[in-house]
Amino acid sequence: MRGGRMLRRERLMELRRWLGLLLATLALCAVGRADTVETKQDERLKGRVVRESPEQLVLRTPYGEVTIPRAAVRKHDRATYVVELKDGSKLEGQVVGEDAKALTLKVGSESRAVALADVKGVSEKPPTPPPPPPPKADPQRIVALHRKALEMFDKKDYAGARKTCEEILKTAPDDPTALYNAACACARLGEKPKALEYLKKAVEEGFVNFAHVESDPDLESLRGEGAFKELLAKRAEYTQKAQEKTVARLTKSLAERGIDAKRYKSLFDAERNFVYLHAKEDKELAELRRSLEAYADAQWRDLFQNKPKQPLYIVLLTAADSPKVFTGGAGGFYNAGANTLFCSDMPINRLLRADVVIHEFTHALHYADMQARHQEHPIWLIEGLATLFESSDRDGTVKPRHNHRLAVAQAAARQGRLSTWTALMNLNHAQFMSQAQVAYAQARYMLFYMHEKGLLKRFYDEYTAGENYTRDRAAIEASQVVFGKPIEEVERDWRQWLLRQHVPPIPFLGVMTKDQDKRALVAQVTPGSPADKAGVKAGDVIAAVGGQPIESQGGLMEAIAGRQVGEEVELEVLRAGKKLTLTAKLGQRTDLTPRPADAPPYLGLTVEQRNGAVVIRDVAQGSPAEKAGLKPGAAIAEFDGKRPASVRDFLAALRKMKPGQKVRLATKLGEETHAATIELAPQPGTE
Repeated sequence: MRGGRMLRRERLMELRRWLGLLLATLALCAVGRADTVETKQDERLKGRVVRESPEQLVLRTPYGEVTIPRAAVRKHDRATYVVELKDGSKLEGQVVGEDAKALTLKVGSESRAVALADVKGVSEKPPTPPPPPPPKADPQRIVALHRKALEMFDKKDYAGARKTCEEILKTAPDDPTALYNAACACARLGEKPKALEYLKKAVEEGFVNFAHVESDPDLESLRGEGAFKELLAKRAEYTQKAQEKTVARLTKSLAERGIDAKRYKSLFDAERNFVYLHAKEDKELAELRRSLEAYADAQWRDLFQNKPKQPLYIVLLTAADSPKVFTGGAGGFYNAGANTLFCSDMPINRLLRADVVIHEFTHALHYADMQARHQEHPIWLIEGLATLFESSDRDGTVKPRHNHRLAVAQAAARQGRLSTWTALMNLNHAQFMSQAQVAYAQARYMLFYMHEKGLLKRFYDEYTAGENYTRDRAAIEASQVVFGKPIEEVERDWRQWLLRQHVPPIPFLGVMTKDQDKRALVAQVTPGSPADKAGVKAGDVIAAVGGQPIESQGGLMEAIAGRQVGEEVELEVLRAGKKLTLTAKLGQRTDLTPRPADAPPYLGLTVEQRNGAVVIRDVAQGSPAEKAGLKPGAAIAEFDGKRPASVRDFLAALRKMKPGQKVRLATKLGEETHAATIELAPQPGTE
């Protein structure tokens, strides 16, 4: 009996040890640390494998053993366990079997049975922590690095260009432009395998401008490679995938902003390479498409030569969804890196006059033309064209009309705050934006002047043609060539023209504000102005106009510019921590007269290239040229001892001279020759 009791006691102790191990195992399972089995019926079970065979899997869960047919298993994620033995050693592997006497552990490629009597404890090995997320991309830094890479390509520093692109990819690993440029740099460096790898990734991430890929001289060394030919052969497939991927990304982005993205549908316009993402009825979408596409067709006919070679994504937001994307009353924006245009929803008659939408849409068309030409135009021209057409009449052609920027330009001229044309044209992006209000207005009206003179298309073609762009990045020479006179004379005439323009009725509130902590702080109130009569005081913060939140001086200007003279508007004002509601009746801004600016030497000739000669197109009345007897139509045979071969040569020679300097000029008109020594004068109005 006693022996029997001892045997039973030992068995009981063994059973308790096994139960203790089992309970520990169940405790592990209870908190979700075990194998995970996902069935084809979308069930998820957690536990440890007890037995398995080709036909079935037996899993011990907190609720007992479960037998799962292999055919029903969709996915089996095995946990890795650490089995600590009583001799101090440890085994690491996956549990593939278990009973009352032993654990079966898969260690490497071998299975090993471990007696429970030798086991001190079993624990699940903590999963390897995921790698830290890449640093968050800084959009401004990314843009700066892209510009740096392009500068290095211009200098043929391909190693530096590659390094810069790879710097972009550290924080933006799916940036298609960086991937493509990295491929170009590697190809130039003779690293074909890496170049092809980057090129394939670029295409997969959405760089599907295959016309550019085929013609890009940077990729010349890859054209005979099989992988390169395979990419081109699959262009239709890659383009379709890029569209689907981008639409999915945009849809996800909308959902993350709290928008019901499932309502948005996509439509592809293959002729123009536009992809629409919208929630509109078919009739409304058709009307909106006609307006945007007619504008695009007119610009491709009359200004830009190249249509987008990769899809332009146009996101048309509903009225309810627009505030979730736009702030400060904006109606749209263009993301050049993603080639995506976001438009807010508004009635079609307003959309056709929606300055910001056409402004941003013009950016998209211009960028497509720049990409096709492998050019990057100066910021004054990029923003100048967008602002030029933001207010325009569109009926088969596109004709700019005056807007509130005219008053800004005239006021700046009067106060001596306009830049010279040369200075404005040479501004970089940061410099331009630091004086954005005046710079936008001046750039618009420089191009408006060209358009009114019928020279805009000629100017754009002259600037973008052949070697002209390479040596004239700021477009100064192109401006002189199409006007046929030095840039200073063009500017003088432009300033006089600017003053003669009639400012359309522009609503006037009468406050001077400055940006402070994303608020429009009133610095000064014009006595007797609508703001003064409404009770606005210096030191107030204008928080909203007509319910539209105001976050900056520019936001306030846009809010007022969108209203009518005589309209009453409700102003939400913050004063000493208190919110006030005031009502102002908008007045009309009066015209301002600019102060004349200094100007360089003056001859008074307008010239043009004709039949291989530099020919006088016009002679200004009372100018030194007229006094010297020069006549329109005469070819310039000699200027300062040389025959000018082109308008550029003539203007370059003239630019080197100073007022009071005497210059010999000879002309030929038919059989008649004429020579004179002319004393150059100061520009009219600057003596």
